[in-house]
Amino acid sequence: MLTIDIGSKNIKIIYAEPSPKNVSVKSQILLETPENAVVNGLVADFDSIVEAIRDTLEEYEVREKRASIVINSPEIIIREIKLPKTNPKNLDMIVYNEVESFLRDDNYKVEYFLQYQEDGIVRAYTFGIPTRISESYKKMLLQIGLTPVALDVGANAIRKLVSWGNMIKQPGDQRMDVIADIGYNFINFNIFEKKLLVYSRCVRIDADDSIKKHVDTLRDKTKRELELDVDFTTYLSAVGDEIQRVLQFLISSDFRVKETKLYICGGTANFDGIRELLHDYLSTDVHLVESRRSPAFRDESLKEFINALGAQIRL
Repeated sequence: MLTIDIGSKNIKIIYAEPSPKNVSVKSQILLETPENAVVNGLVADFDSIVEAIRDTLEEYEVREKRASIVINSPEIIIREIKLPKTNPKNLDMIVYNEVESFLRDDNYKVEYFLQYQEDGIVRAYTFGIPTRISESYKKMLLQIGLTPVALDVGANAIRKLVSWGNMIKQPGDQRMDVIADIGYNFINFNIFEKKLLVYSRCVRIDADDSIKKHVDTLRDKTKRELELDVDFTTYLSAVGDEIQRVLQFLISSDFRVKETKLYICGGTANFDGIRELLHDYLSTDVHLVESRRSPAFRDESLKEFINALGAQIRL
């Protein structure tokens, strides 16, 4: 199956064969997103995206037609809801009745997964995806010549990867894990307790577009050169401030007694010395995500491909 994650700066494609114990990656492809094709985390120019992906698949001689797409956007509404323990056949109806209270209209496609049961209560995470978005991405896959299998949300893709393997936790670990997926325009935060997703939020990086464009040209610079670049320092402060807000949220929440471990991934995780630079800014240890379950997958690529890899897993 193919999984496609379209970002503001890069498109990530994985062709793999998942199994209960592994994801056997046959190809992982990184290509530049056509300029101005993605706005606010969503595709604005489908024609250029269709052409770029179709040409790339032909270049790499990828013949697989089954494909799923990963979406990250602040327009996606994420909620945890509590449900009475019931017959699984009734779950869809109960979930849809519950989400009506905060979606308020039928212009959303609703996806959900069950977290766990406790004292006769089932906890579920729901994702409200605007229908115009889900239908446009489905149409895009068809235009490329692919068969849509699923539409996944970035938070759910990472959740599956965490639940499926030991990417961030060793057996017996007791702590809160914060994964900050730092892209070009947005940071996607996902917080886990005992491999259970307990919080998810997508926030915009508060830096001018001119600064982001300049920072994007610095990817081959050394840590020392980055430290001396005023725009990079400004960008790093904007990223660090958003991470600090999430860490402060944990401190002020019911999870304040828990140890917290911070992981980063995404395109920004590729800058030289980024762990040390963020550590200095936050006064907190910073770790890169690792893949211990899938030996066919290279850890150095997981930083960019984490959403596409997680979308390969069907839980």
